[in-house]
Amino acid sequence: ERMQGLMQELIEFKKSKSSYEPLCPEKIVIEDHIRSITDSYDVMRQRNKIDFQVNTHDLFTIISDRSVLSNIIFNLISNAFRHTSQSGYIMLEIFQESTDNTPIHILIKNSGKVMTEEQMKDVFDEYKIFDSINSGGGLQVSNGIGMNLVKKMVEYLGGTIEIHSELNKYVELVVVIPPFDVDWDVII
Repeated sequence: ERMQGLMQELIEFKKSKSSYEPLCPEKIVIEDHIRSITDSYDVMRQRNKIDFQVNTHDLFTIISDRSVLSNIIFNLISNAFRHTSQSGYIMLEIFQESTDNTPIHILIKNSGKVMTEEQMKDVFDEYKIFDSINSGGGLQVSNGIGMNLVKKMVEYLGGTIEIHSELNKYVELVVVIPPFDVDWDVII
């Protein structure tokens, strides 16, 4: 159901080519929100014997769009699971700058498929196609639509996204989402 919802959002996003629906700022308790998302990956974690570690610290609240923020986190985690082989690891770290309504820092690092310098330059390009060898020895084709969508959502919230990879070791994405600049007392 979640994947169907994401596909529908992708279709709507591509139709508009401009942006999502108007943003709906609300006060979000980050720790609770993250747990509700990460808990949905327990079955996949167990089935693939992936060491999925979630480290949250210094989390408070933020004023942001819950739906867009959720989609960013779901897509980052789903992408990490898709590209991590059995018995690999995924580390998710989320923190704030020690007070309410400060930027959220999201770091997700996974073993498995790594990226060359060339691929890292093109990973957010929706028209770029990457070829790689899958665990069965066959050719696996991947495009950048998912990461392009994540980048657009991050930027829509006023944030930034970077990618780092060390050959034969890991891929890491670093996302920073700032809070909305609205009157704190107005948001419930």
